[in-house]
Amino acid sequence: MRNLLPSALLTAAVCALGCDADPVAPIDAATPDAGVDMTPTDPDVGPPADAAPDLAPPPDGAPLDAELLPDGPPLDEGLSPDGPPLDAGLDPDLDPADLGPLDLGPADSAPDARHVVEPLPDGGVDLDWVEVACEDPGWMPGMCLPGEGRRQENAGAGHIAEEIPIEYAESPPASGDHRSRWGRWGEYTYMPPQRYLHNLEHGGIVFLYHPCAEDAAVDALRALARARPDDDTGAFRWILTPYPELPSAIAVLAWEWVYTAECVQPDEIGDFIDRFYRMAPEDVRSDGVYERGWIGR
Repeated sequence: MRNLLPSALLTAAVCALGCDADPVAPIDAATPDAGVDMTPTDPDVGPPADAAPDLAPPPDGAPLDAELLPDGPPLDEGLSPDGPPLDAGLDPDLDPADLGPLDLGPADSAPDARHVVEPLPDGGVDLDWVEVACEDPGWMPGMCLPGEGRRQENAGAGHIAEEIPIEYAESPPASGDHRSRWGRWGEYTYMPPQRYLHNLEHGGIVFLYHPCAEDAAVDALRALARARPDDDTGAFRWILTPYPELPSAIAVLAWEWVYTAECVQPDEIGDFIDRFYRMAPEDVRSDGVYERGWIGR
C-alpha cells in the first residue's frame, strides 16, 4: 500500500547532503535483525516492534478523543471548524480553582531568552512557544552512518490546559501529556512538542531537524513526507518542524518511537514509517485547529 520515493528523488535528496556512507539497503520487515535495530533495550519497556499495539479502551478518567461522554461534550479539542464542539481540554474531574495562580517566576528572570509568552487567538497564553534559530553557525552534522531507532517508555497522554506548563524527561519526547488542541498537518516554522505529541497520538509521523541543519536535509525530509501515498483514511499525516537543541541532525517520531540520524537516509526512514505509522492510541486523520507557524503541506 505504501510506496517508497522514486529512486531519482531519493538519490537526489541524499546526494544533496554530501553523505559519504554507503547506500542503506531497504529493511526487510520479515528479517527483524536487518537494518536499524528497533528492539527495545529494556525487555520491561514493552512488546517488540512487530507486536500489535494495545488498543484497549482507556481506563476510567483518561481523556477520550472523538468519543462523546454519556452526559457531556467530547473531551478532545482541536477538530477543524466542521468537527464536533470544542472544550477547554481540562480533566473533567479537575477543579481549575484548585490549581492556584500560575507562578512564572520573578519578573526579572529569563531562564531561556528564546521563550516567548504570547496570546493565542482565543485569548489564552502560549507557554510553549520559543523563537527558533540557528544559534551555532559553526554547527555541523556528524558522520552519515546508519540511524538508530529506539522505543521510549510511555509517558502518558493527558490533556493539559493552556495555562499549565508541561515539561518532558525525554528530548525529543515521543509520548507524554500535551495540549488538547492538536496541529494542522504539514510543515511549520516551529511546532512545540506540547502540540506535536497530540498529532503523534493520532497516528501521525513527526519529522524534526536541527535548527542549523542544511536546507538540503530539510528539503529531503519534506520530499519524503510529500511522496508518501494516501492510506485508507486519506492523506498521509505528517508534521515537519525544527527542534531546538536536537541531539542529532534529524529525527523521525512515531508514538513511543524515535529514529535519529545525522543525514537523511530514505530507506531507513521509509521502513520506520511503514512499521509505526498509525500505531498509536487513536487513529484520527482530521486537521487540528492549532496552526501557529503553519507553512503548508
